Parts: sequence; C-alpha cells; structure tokens
Amino acid sequence: ASAELDYRCAFWAATLGGARAIGLDDSLGSFAVGKQFDAIIVDRDAGVYDSFSEAVLDTTPLPSDFERFVNLGDDRNVHTVFVRGRVVKAPVERTSGLGSKRPRGSTDT
Repeated sequence: ASAELDYRCAFWAATLGGARAIGLDDSLGSFAVGKQFDAIIVDRDAGVYDSFSEAVLDTTPLPSDFERFVNLGDDRNVHTVFVRGRVVKAPVERTSGLGSKRPRGSTDT
C-alpha cells in the first residue's frame, strides 16, 4: 500500500522530524530561542515554482506559496541561505545567458 505525503508532513520531516530522528531536536529543527538558525529565503519568481497552468487553477483551489514551494521549489528558488545565523549563500543576479549567474552588485570588467 502507498500513502501520500502532504506538504505539511514533508516540511515537518525535513525540519523538526529530521532533527528528532538524529537526536538533535534540542539544538535545531525549529525557530525556537536558543536553537541554531538555519533557514532559506525563497524567491518565488524563479524556477518552475510558479508553473501552474490556467486549466489546473480553474478546477483546483490555489495552493499557498508555502505548499507550492514544498512541492515545486528547487535550488533556483533559493535566494539566501543562513547556516547557524550566518549568510552562506548570497543572492545572485540572473543574466541573459542561460544558466549564467553573478553575485548581485558585481560589475562586468
């Protein structure tokens, strides 16, 4: 038998559930005072995140931004990454070349 995993369960498994599974839920897995701050800022205008067709939207309630990111988001949607409270991946500026990226604020020489 197969069971579907909805976005809420998937998120829990990737955060607090995963931390509990490895015995680290006292220091990570949720946004609680005293825990490590590991998080991402999502760019909802990048990648395939927003690729719902009009036909689907006409028959299905519009999912929340959070649900859409959990189900459709990928590395192209990651704007900024924080690990232990420090930025480890800064925003990049997409250029016209397919797949080319450069850090925001950089200049061509």
